[in-house]
Amino acid sequence: MILVLLLYVINMVVAEVLQATGNMLLPGLWMAL
Repeated sequence: MILVLLLYVINMVVAEVLQATGNMLLPGLWMAL
């Protein structure tokens, strides 16, 4: 049970980080293109 909760929290954190970096990197990728 604890492992499932831990995986859920890690998944949420990773999703937040990817969304934040994606929002910053997407304009850069468009400029590169």
